[in-house]
Amino acid sequence: MLSWSEVSADDRTVVLDQAMALMAAAQRLALDVIAVAEDAEDFQTDGSTDMVSWLVARYGMARSTAREWVRIAGRLQELPAITEAFGEGRLGWDRMRTLTRFATPETDADLADDAQKNSPATVSMWAREQRKLAKADSQEAHEGRSVRWWWNHRDR
Repeated sequence: MLSWSEVSADDRTVVLDQAMALMAAAQRLALDVIAVAEDAEDFQTDGSTDMVSWLVARYGMARSTAREWVRIAGRLQELPAITEAFGEGRLGWDRMRTLTRFATPETDADLADDAQKNSPATVSMWAREQRKLAKADSQEAHEGRSVRWWWNHRDR
């Protein structure tokens, strides 16, 4: 059995780089299959009521993890640049996961490129800014609501 302590730091780094690339490719494959399986309702063949429950039962995932995988799988279907960057190992799980919370098909390519040049903390900051903007838009729409009514005394 190989002892990693006997391998040079450079060789360990090469092996780790390869392992991380394989993990990213495997995760992308799993997410692709999850999205298709959910749309096809494959989970019903085992008696599950939804994909999240099926993942929990089949793979022993925590419900929160399964819910997040299903959410991400669905979002990646409409974000090809982020999906590609993640699958090729150019974009790590943390940045990809955060991007799926606010990226749109229109911003996909730019965000996939920009995220590769920034830390996960920076990408999380972008997500918080997007939530603030969405909340402000929602608040503005709420404040702009009104109801008008009147009573026509002549039609009585």
